[in-house]
Amino acid sequence: MLGRFQVWPLVELDDGEKSIPDWWLSYVWEQMHEEGRDVQVFYTGGVKTTDDWLGFINNPHNFPVFVMDAKTKKPVMAAWLNNVGQGVAEGHFCALGKYRPGSGEMVINYWRSFTGDDGNSFLRVIYGVTPEPYTTVFKLLHILGFEQLGTIPGLCFLAYEKKRVGGVISYLLLEETDHGKKRSGGDSQPV
Repeated sequence: MLGRFQVWPLVELDDGEKSIPDWWLSYVWEQMHEEGRDVQVFYTGGVKTTDDWLGFINNPHNFPVFVMDAKTKKPVMAAWLNNVGQGVAEGHFCALGKYRPGSGEMVINYWRSFTGDDGNSFLRVIYGVTPEPYTTVFKLLHILGFEQLGTIPGLCFLAYEKKRVGGVISYLLLEETDHGKKRSGGDSQPV
């Protein structure tokens, strides 16, 4: 039996079609826009319209995944990896509506399931840069088990406010490394 939340990765199927149609991806963008999440997630101003979003999310250098509420048939989270290489990837999360406990963990577990040709985990570290004023995001990252490394002053340009703010570097170790121990995730609670 499937749970209330389902992970929907955006992948190309064997027949060349995508696993998620553009109309549904457009619906996700509309929800992000209505909630004002679009200007937070794409704070540099690079993605402003539905067409921008579709071009971005369908780019093969991004690895998107969505969490859907099976009961309401609505998306509750959009997430993606990019800058992937050498077992490291930059992670991005966007809770839609109020954060649903367990939805972010489902994304992390999905990414954790990636394996290489040798059968070992493909990803060792997921990292991210968050504008310093985005304090709600830090709560979500803590729930997901991310550690904050520090802040680089003036790293993030908030295009909609036309100002620079500090960028907080966060990371999640998905497996043990020479420099640290894996975190399994923090406490799941509403943000």
